[in-house]
Amino acid sequence: MISAFFLILIISTALLFGNEFSVGFFIHPSLTRSDHRAFLPAIQVFARFFGKIMPIWTAGTLLFHLSLLWLTWRWPAYHTVFLISAVILWIIIVVFSIIGPVPINNRVIAWDVEIPAA
Repeated sequence: MISAFFLILIISTALLFGNEFSVGFFIHPSLTRSDHRAFLPAIQVFARFFGKIMPIWTAGTLLFHLSLLWLTWRWPAYHTVFLISAVILWIIIVVFSIIGPVPINNRVIAWDVEIPAA
């Protein structure tokens, strides 16, 4: 059972990292090379989609981190230190996302293509 938790956690975390990496390093740079009239609707589609999916996915991954930490609490100390570090890092990621990208994405969703600065 614990092996399945580890596998789910690794896959979920890796997919989240891959998603953020691809958006940050490939999708955004590619779209910013175009006119804002083409860029903004595309980014709004991504922002709406990820705005619905990411909270569930991120919270679920945090719950898997916490569950795994709880299930393996009595393991040797170095395992526990790694799991505690992973949980702390994931909490930092969640807090950063709520403070940083989420408000920005909400503003992007609200923008009008004809008047992007409003």
